Amino acid sequence: MTDVAVLTPDPADPTYSTLWPGVLDRLGEALATAGITARPTPWTDHVENARALMDYPLVLPLLVWGYHQDHDRWLQACTTWAEAGAPLANPAQTVRWNADKRYLARLSEKGVAAPRTIFADHVDATVLEAAFAATGAETLIVKPTVSGGAWRTLRVTAGEPLDMALANAPVGGTMIQP
Repeated sequence: MTDVAVLTPDPADPTYSTLWPGVLDRLGEALATAGITARPTPWTDHVENARALMDYPLVLPLLVWGYHQDHDRWLQACTTWAEAGAPLANPAQTVRWNADKRYLARLSEKGVAAPRTIFADHVDATVLEAAFAATGAETLIVKPTVSGGAWRTLRVTAGEPLDMALANAPVGGTMIQP
């Protein structure tokens, strides 16, 4: 059997501890039919040094849940992996680029079909009111540009008191979609 590394969440983060092992088991079963053994390794163990990843013919960054809550360290890890030439299924630069959904604007500018999206450096009542006016939508989805699993994602309906909606609003870069 060929061993491949599957990057998993930080073991110190209990947020996903009951979820990702089951996903890994199902992935491992599927890979085993092709003669591949999935070896879990936390992405956080390889932030500053990719040496251990170099022992694998392939690294699958499939279960890196939680990267959005430690984004600076995630970016550092991606840089480390790129500089080391770690054998990621997708190049480390692509994984890094994909972590911030502002890439959707760049794709759209190049003619790739993408949902209409308004990007903002922050969200407040003024930004939401302008988004409602610009889109004509009755409902907006508001989420961080760096996120995972619908973390800090809001559904805001026109006419709803915005103070309540904004209580759990994203902090920093935000994307708004009808």
